[in-house]
Amino acid sequence: MGDTESATRGVADERRKHLHLRDLFDPACHAAFPLPEAPDVMGGIHSSSMLHVALHNAFPYLYRHDIPILVVAVTRVFCERG
Repeated sequence: MGDTESATRGVADERRKHLHLRDLFDPACHAAFPLPEAPDVMGGIHSSSMLHVALHNAFPYLYRHDIPILVVAVTRVFCERG
């Protein structure tokens, strides 16, 4: 298992522990839809950063530590579904 995969697995496991994020997962995928399919860098800004911003704008009431958990989960789903 590579470093990236193990890091992703750790965050995915963590996501499953946060029940309040389960209800937001589908809306988060819809809020982030065009971004994970975009190239890694768009206009000098990494798409991961743009995904953080998009999810923060969609869910401004979330704690700061919740956004990265959703980012990894959404990115993982988009990568797996191709």
